[in-house]
Amino acid sequence: IYEVIDNLVNGDSIFFQLTTEQFFKNAPQAVEMPDSVKNKLISFYCGVQDIMSQKEFEDFQREQYEKMQNEMNNNMEEQLIIDTQIIDQYLAEKNIEAINTASGLRYVISEMGSGSNAQVGSLVKVHYTGMLIDGTKFDSSLDRGVPFEFTLGQGQVIRGWDEGISYFNKGAKGTLYIPSSLGYGPDGVGGGVIPPNSILIFDIELLDF
Repeated sequence: IYEVIDNLVNGDSIFFQLTTEQFFKNAPQAVEMPDSVKNKLISFYCGVQDIMSQKEFEDFQREQYEKMQNEMNNNMEEQLIIDTQIIDQYLAEKNIEAINTASGLRYVISEMGSGSNAQVGSLVKVHYTGMLIDGTKFDSSLDRGVPFEFTLGQGQVIRGWDEGISYFNKGAKGTLYIPSSLGYGPDGVGGGVIPPNSILIFDIELLDF
């Protein structure tokens, strides 16, 4: 394809064909195909509408990236509004008084521990149970009998954990109510175990740091 395009000038239009074997010859990963399709023809219609300089192309890529980022940010902001409304309605129905944070995270400390709260850079040891807002449990360190350890504030866990655990001191127990933008976002995780845009609830016990 690139060999053909390299010989075109602005305004050209062309029709050409490649065999299936030719088309996949330079694919990033090897493609296995039966002999019966190797010589089958793939047809292409191509027209050159514009030709950019290297700088124009770099500017175009940057503009497209910024546009994509802005769209993603707008979508996340809209989803955050939806998520916090759902969380607040859930808390009201359960008569749960939670602390609201600027990020949209809600949390409850049900049992205070001792000393100061965990700080960024602390190696924390946590027992947890994770649930969807409908009560479906998707993971628990208690089931395994092994606490989870990670370094706080280093991006090793979802953003809701990096923020939420910082409100706990040693021995504290409580619950985090995490909007999807601070969790796994529009992608979800685990082949549907955590669906896209899922609000997450974690029962937490900060054992040590």
